[in-house]
Amino acid sequence: MSIDQLRNQIDAIDAKLVELFNERARIVVEVG
Repeated sequence: MSIDQLRNQIDAIDAKLVELFNERARIVVEVG
């Protein structure tokens, strides 16, 4: 895999992580 492909994979994972953290934060707020 090229460096560009690896960077693209990392970017995609980062975007998923942000979504998951946001979802987790919403649940934490609901739980209190």
